[in-house]
Amino acid sequence: MRELADACRITGWLQRNAPDSYAALRAGAGSAAIGALEGDLGIEIPVELRVLWQLTAGDDGVNGWGWGCLPGGETLMPLDAVAAIYRQKMDAQAHEDAHNAGRPEYDRITVWKATWIPVVSHGAADRTSGLHLDAATGYLGDWSRHNNVPGEQLDTLVTYLEEAADMLQAPALATRDKPGLVGGALVWLSRVDPALPHDVIALSVAGAEAAEGVLAGCAASPLVIIHTPLHTSPMNPTSCSSSSCRHSTCLGDAQHDAAVLAKGRR
Repeated sequence: MRELADACRITGWLQRNAPDSYAALRAGAGSAAIGALEGDLGIEIPVELRVLWQLTAGDDGVNGWGWGCLPGGETLMPLDAVAAIYRQKMDAQAHEDAHNAGRPEYDRITVWKATWIPVVSHGAADRTSGLHLDAATGYLGDWSRHNNVPGEQLDTLVTYLEEAADMLQAPALATRDKPGLVGGALVWLSRVDPALPHDVIALSVAGAEAAEGVLAGCAASPLVIIHTPLHTSPMNPTSCSSSSCRHSTCLGDAQHDAAVLAKGRR
């Protein structure tokens, strides 16, 4: 249940504090849609990824800028993009395999494996790089349009989501990146252009609540708030009218698959 709990921590934080980013998340995918993708890719979707997609099946980014809710401003890819990038990468490997036939074994190049599933992209409008999940090992890895040989990644999808949720709830302790807000949107400081004239203010939650009214329900911890300059394009924060998160499908298929995963780990 860890991957479901951590994903719900992220969507819950967005719903309370970054309504624009929350609104950009797609609704969860049903079992039929995920099954169709499995048929398209020809591999079984790992349970932890299935659970995540049943919670939310992609991130459309904020206001066309492509800011995603994952560290580095990256986005969870929608299922159609997953299929498109997978086919593109498999074609690239087929091209390499044609050359590999004439290469010595030590000089053969692998840019993609059939068990690699692209799951994260650099941005909603930028699918030049991102992360894939290896269905065989459970570990994440890098991918890019340049077909570079992927580097080693030590994260699983579970630990990746856990760290992302921790960074939102305890930003003062975050090491990889720092979260902030521009209007009603979550941003990650590694993606904020320092040349832009933002006012960056570190506030406690209590102070931010009084000044901005956007952080109700958060744990008491420092948070960086980035105020949008008046001359830039305004954001239009929206609020969820429902008393419950529309993405928190912690019952039904998602709960069942999470229980199967937990049982398998015993």
